[in-house]
Amino acid sequence: MNIFDRETWKEVHHTLMSNRKRTFTTAFGVFWGIFVLVILLSIGAGVNNAVSRELRGISTNMGMMETSTTARPYKGFKKGRIWHMTMSDIERIKDFDKDILCVTPVTTLRGENGEYSTLYYGTKKSETLVLGIMGDYTKIVKYNIHSGRFITEADHRSRRPVCAVGRQIAKTVLGGEEEALGKVIRIGQKHYTVIGVVSDISRSVSIMGGRAETNVFLPYSVVDAFQKNPGQVYTTFLSVKDGAEVRPVLDKIKAYLYAKNDIHPDDEIALETIDISSIFQFFNLLLTSITILIWFVGFGTIISGIVGVSNILLVTVRERTREIGVRRALGGHPRDIIGQILLEGISITVLSGLTGIILATGIMSLVDLVLSMQVSPAFVPLHNPVLPFGTAIIALLVIILGGLLGGTLPAIRAVNIKPIDAIREE
Repeated sequence: MNIFDRETWKEVHHTLMSNRKRTFTTAFGVFWGIFVLVILLSIGAGVNNAVSRELRGISTNMGMMETSTTARPYKGFKKGRIWHMTMSDIERIKDFDKDILCVTPVTTLRGENGEYSTLYYGTKKSETLVLGIMGDYTKIVKYNIHSGRFITEADHRSRRPVCAVGRQIAKTVLGGEEEALGKVIRIGQKHYTVIGVVSDISRSVSIMGGRAETNVFLPYSVVDAFQKNPGQVYTTFLSVKDGAEVRPVLDKIKAYLYAKNDIHPDDEIALETIDISSIFQFFNLLLTSITILIWFVGFGTIISGIVGVSNILLVTVRERTREIGVRRALGGHPRDIIGQILLEGISITVLSGLTGIILATGIMSLVDLVLSMQVSPAFVPLHNPVLPFGTAIIALLVIILGGLLGGTLPAIRAVNIKPIDAIREE
């Protein structure tokens, strides 16, 4: 049998169209299985892309430490004792472990409205969260810089009265992203020159609260000078080298600080340590589990379609028993009969499967277009929810393999028909 022979395909078409209702019902089962699989895989890819986009704004191998009051009495000290880290602790911690890349404290400027301060420029004003940071902060938390530059280590060491402002503040208070550069704003009784305009890379992940679009960033030393107790550190971030684990490093630092400040070794409250990398690992595991579940559900649907193809071909072989017997009696080769049955199975699965892939991809492309028009800063749970090319190839191979499997049993039954018995059958 020549698969490139026009007569071969005419015969396949005639056989399938001889009972259209049955053929289309079977084809719909395969179509629906592939359609559901592609939709689910596209949604899974979209969720994966959305989460990855949200998390790219922070370092994947970072940890956080925040001091609190003690929860246990120890060495003559009562519980509820207030303690803090110092800048000398920060310098000591930087050389504490060979796996540590950077350590940087962060502080906030408390204003007349509590946690938030009021920014003034001319007759305009805005409520804002003011963060004091060092240059290494950008190694842990990343931002989009729309104009100018961000706070550097030199700004911190020199206590320069400069600031980077969020993009929303630049647009609503300072006249625009480029126009904001060089302008002098007032916070409290101090004035600061704007050197940069920034925004969040992530739409939903926030480390220190607030959104970068509405925050103001000052050198750490400038904000620290206004604190009630300058030099005291309460919140610190660190990052470690790729491949290193964050939790053991945090535990080492915690043991050092507890011994230095006479805190009970089993006190779980005095220093809160958060391993951000474990959150990333959880998300990766969750996304992998979702992908496995999607393939499991999709394959289950496809298998039901393949069983339908096999059943219809078995019925077809049964109906064509006399015809197959005559062909065998006239010298028809079993290979030609097998090829004919397999072509019928592959034709049903490939045509219906490709239709499912094309329709599902078209729908998800339309969804992607609608989502790309989303201008809100809110988190969008799907990003580029389109089936990856490699996955589409796998789905296509699954379709072809399904056609072969669906036609194998009927083909075997066909070649086992004895010509003399088939000719006698009415």
